[in-house]
Amino acid sequence: IITGQTGSWLNVTTGSVDSALSGILNQRASQIGPDIYGTGISHYLSAPAFALPATGTLSNLGAGSVKGPGFVAVNMSLSRAFSVWERGRLEFRAEASNILNTVNFGSPNTSVGTSTFGQITTTAGGTGSGFVAPGDPRIMQFAVKYIF
Repeated sequence: IITGQTGSWLNVTTGSVDSALSGILNQRASQIGPDIYGTGISHYLSAPAFALPATGTLSNLGAGSVKGPGFVAVNMSLSRAFSVWERGRLEFRAEASNILNTVNFGSPNTSVGTSTFGQITTTAGGTGSGFVAPGDPRIMQFAVKYIF
């Protein structure tokens, strides 16, 4: 089973700054540079490409205009049954989660002005998400069953 998903659409925000003087905190930041994406997980978003809007103005960024990292999970199962004697059957089964041993990263910090802006500090996934849980390596299990 191969599961893939594109990244979530994110808002780059001002954090606790009210640039528009509206009384509402966590407004969208302004884009001042052409290249908003950096390189790697420690610089997923380029800090010089964003700034706080001028006092009394709103941002030039639209809602959800930055795409977060995508996800990929490859899980595999293989089974084989053999007839043994007249009434017996032997079944072998192998299952593997995260067979490619891929790390799926979480969303970056999108609050301008923080020391970790643009950095990815978490892995994605978790129970029921269809992806490997945070920090989980490749997991394999094997089983043998005799049916009589």
